[in-house]
Amino acid sequence: MIIDFQHHFMPLELAKRRGFDATKPGNLMEGGIPKLTVHERLYNMDAQIRDMDLVGIDVAALSCNLGWDAPLEDCQLINDSAAELQQRYPNRFVGLAHAPVLEPAGLKEIERAVKDLGLWGTTIASQINGLPLDAPLFAPFYKLACALDLAIFVHPAMIPLGYSLFKEYDLARIIGREVDLQIAVTRVIAGRVMEEFPALKLVFSHFGGGIAAVKERFYAISVERRLTHPAIVAIQTSRAQEALTTTRMRDSVSAILRQSGSAWSRSPKIRWTYAQA
Repeated sequence: MIIDFQHHFMPLELAKRRGFDATKPGNLMEGGIPKLTVHERLYNMDAQIRDMDLVGIDVAALSCNLGWDAPLEDCQLINDSAAELQQRYPNRFVGLAHAPVLEPAGLKEIERAVKDLGLWGTTIASQINGLPLDAPLFAPFYKLACALDLAIFVHPAMIPLGYSLFKEYDLARIIGREVDLQIAVTRVIAGRVMEEFPALKLVFSHFGGGIAAVKERFYAISVERRLTHPAIVAIQTSRAQEALTTTRMRDSVSAILRQSGSAWSRSPKIRWTYAQA
C-alpha cells in the first residue's frame, strides 16, 4: 500500500473567505512574498481521487495549506471539512487536525477534532510565530499528542521567519522551507525533545528538508562535541538514517490506519513510499 502524507486540500468556503475565485488559479501573497498557490485541485476531491488512482496512491493524510498559521475559527472549518471527507471517501482520506497549538483553545480544538470528529492525527509547521519546535511552549501540545497517541505531521512554515535573504526571487518557497525543515529536525534532536516525550511521533515532510544529505556533518559535530544523543550518533551511516526516518514514519502511519479501523492496517504487504511536493 502507498500512503501519501504530503497531500493538501482546501475547503471551498475557506478559499472564498480569503477572496479566491475557485475557477482561477492564483497566488496568496504576504508582505510581497508568494506564500502559496491556490488551484482547482485543492477543492475538487473527486479529481484528487482520480489522480491518486492514476499514480497508485491508496490513502492520503489530508492537511490544508491555509491551516498552519490560521486562526481558530478557520481551523475549525478545516477540521470539520476533513471529517466530512473522511466519511465521504472512507479508506481513501484520513484527516489531520489543524489548530493554533500554542493556545489553550487550540489544544481544546485538537481534542474536539480527534474525539468528536474522528480525525486521526495532527499537523504543525516547522516553526510557529518564529518559535522552533524545541521551545518549551510546545510542551503542552506534545503532551496532548502523546496522550491521544497522535502522529504529528510537520510541514515547512509557509514563509519561514528569520531568513532575510529569502525575501527575493521566491526563495522562501524554493529553498527557505527546506532550510527551515532541516533546522527543525536538528533542533528536535539537539533539544532532546524525543527524550522528554518518548511517545511522540513526528513525521517530517520533504524528507526533513533533505537533511540526509548532511548526515555526516551531524556525526562529525557529535564526535567533536562529545554528544551522545542516540539520534545524532545513529546518523553516521545511511542505513541508520533510513531506519530513523522510515521506521518512525511507518509506525506513525500504521497508528493512523489502526485507529481509523482501516482494513489496510492489518495488511502484511504494505509498500512504503514518500511523496515530495
